[in-house]
Amino acid sequence: MHVIVAHPDRRRGAVWSWLMSEQGYHTRVAGDRAEFAAALREHRRAPDLVLADARCAAGDDAWVPELREDDRWRNVRVLATVPADLPRREVQALANVVDDFIVQPVRTLELLEHVRLQLRAGDQLRAALDLASTDALTKVLNRRALLERLTAEVDRARRFGSPLSLLLLDVDYFKQINDTAGHLAGDHVLRQLGELLQEAVRTVDVVARYGGEEFVVILPETHADGGMVFAERLRDRISAHPFDVGAGREQHLTVSIGLASVRGDAVLSADDLFGLADEALYRAKSAGRNKVLA
Repeated sequence: MHVIVAHPDRRRGAVWSWLMSEQGYHTRVAGDRAEFAAALREHRRAPDLVLADARCAAGDDAWVPELREDDRWRNVRVLATVPADLPRREVQALANVVDDFIVQPVRTLELLEHVRLQLRAGDQLRAALDLASTDALTKVLNRRALLERLTAEVDRARRFGSPLSLLLLDVDYFKQINDTAGHLAGDHVLRQLGELLQEAVRTVDVVARYGGEEFVVILPETHADGGMVFAERLRDRISAHPFDVGAGREQHLTVSIGLASVRGDAVLSADDLFGLADEALYRAKSAGRNKVLA
């Protein structure tokens, strides 16, 4: 379990971190907004819990509320410790940020029990969300979840003026695998490809199965040049990978990739961005396959 301790008093934050570590949790202390953002990016997935002092979770200078503004962290559980005399305005603000709170002074046993309850609730929520948003075969995001994330990333790029790139991948001659090795072998190849893509991307990137043998990778904060470099590296990695097709046999595959990129000041709609990637993919396949075109 990964717990971020958000506390402006570094000495107190270190005490909380030690206490969480003694319970077997991996912890990271964040004493300000920059450290909190870095802690969120540290792992491939969202933290399991944020344990926050009220000053980080409510008030004009609070930075924990930024969790709720980002789809990637929106469902992270937040447990806050609050003073008994916290102003009513800040108490009301807490309701939009935290899932549970403990009134200070905090007793150790009470704190640990609340932590366990929130971690258990987080597990149940993640299980339900994963079931609804994950492709059953490849375990990456499904098409519905992809469209939601793409829309959110396009909105974020427009709001902050940041670049955004999108890759649309298609396995070349995939039908031959089904015809020669069988559909079960084809499914196994798609599972392996999903795993390979997940291993290749950054924490902030999004991998999804669009349908059939087509996959999508969303690359936030990535210009066209960076998207092309990553796509070529990914194409090389896939072509060099020996895919298990059963009965002790391995097979090498190639993919065609369409790349679409936009600047923050010229962001298109999610549909338009996807359409550009689809057009680029069509040209890559028409040009002989095993290519990246933008």
